[in-house]
Parts: sequence; structure tokens; C-alpha cells
Amino acid sequence: MKRRVRLLHADGHDLLLRGVEAMLADRPSLRLMGSCKSGRQALSLISTIKPDVAILDFALPDLNAVEVISALSRLSPKTAVLIYTESGSQQVVSAALSAGARGFVLKSDPADCLLAAIDALASGRSYFAPAIAEIVLERVLYPETSQRTGRLTRQEKEVVRYVALGQLNRQIAAHLKLSVKTVETHRSQAMQKLRTPTTTDLVRWAIRNNLVTA
Repeated sequence: MKRRVRLLHADGHDLLLRGVEAMLADRPSLRLMGSCKSGRQALSLISTIKPDVAILDFALPDLNAVEVISALSRLSPKTAVLIYTESGSQQVVSAALSAGARGFVLKSDPADCLLAAIDALASGRSYFAPAIAEIVLERVLYPETSQRTGRLTRQEKEVVRYVALGQLNRQIAAHLKLSVKTVETHRSQAMQKLRTPTTTDLVRWAIRNNLVTA
């Protein structure tokens, strides 16, 4: 008889913990070994349980998913990490993948995506929800992109956000209490750093990185 896949789930929200627990209970091939609400608790349980797959929210209390993953190479190197979280921004996805996560699913995705991801990781494969696939592909084709996106200053990000909202330079200047010339400079520098040659490209970047919603 095939061994059941051993799972651990960590999320700071009780409702999510109970919901996932109920969903997994209907799958005889899966066995939820433990659940918890913080990064430190996750590390403690993982070191004891040694699950096949750890399902982690990215923004766990105490320690975030990146910090948890970093410790797993020592505590439970065979545990595959699946990020199950709200934000699909390029920064979050890149941080998780760089740390060693093998799967990424958004909480807004259908339940079938989470189950498919668990099955994939348990079989030694990776899994990325459709909304995440484009970011993963960009990392492969343009590995320098994640480095560029982290270099924007706070004001450059604010200018980009207002541009994506359809504001003109003079309107942005009024919002941020800057001169129009300064706004133009921030906008130009942001486009150079991100290598977004057009305003349309800049807006797409802002949407993809959750500066605004589509």
C-alpha cells in the first residue's frame, strides 16, 4: 500500500487552518501531521515530524517563510516547501523561490490548485499556480529582473504607483508635494532601472508587483 503524503500547514489565520484541514481530510492519500500559526512553531514541528511537504503562508508571525525555509536544509532537508499565501508580487515570489520553495499557490486560487501542488511536490516536481507562472518564467529568461525591481527608492515606487493610476506628472507632484521636475526625474530613473521603455510597460510592472490592482 502506498504511503500517505505527510503534511504540515502553517498559517497565522485560524479560518485558513481549519479550511485546509477540512479539505485535506477528504483526501485519503494525504495526512496532515500538524498545523500551527507561527514560523517558530513551524520549525519546531517540522524538525520533529519531518513532513514530505510543508505548506507555509509567506507572512508568518515570528519568522516569515524565507527564514523558515533557510533553516530547513539543516532540520529537514527532504521536506518540500509549498508557499500558500495572498500576495503574488514579484518580490514575494522571487524571495520564496530564491530561498528554496518548490511550489507557489495563491489563496485566491481554486482548491484544486493547492491539491495539485501538494501532489506535484510529493512526487518530486514543482508546481506554480497560473498567476505565478509568468513571474517564474521571467526569472528563468531574465534572471536579473528580480535584482532590478528591488532597487527602486520609496519615492520612485510612489511615482510609479501614481503613474499606474493614470495620474499626470503635475498631479503626482501635488500628491507627493514635489516639483514636477523631481517627479519627471523619479519616473525616468524608475523606467531605466526596471528597463520598461514605455508607460504601458511601467503600468504592467506596477500591477504585477501589487502597487495597484488591475
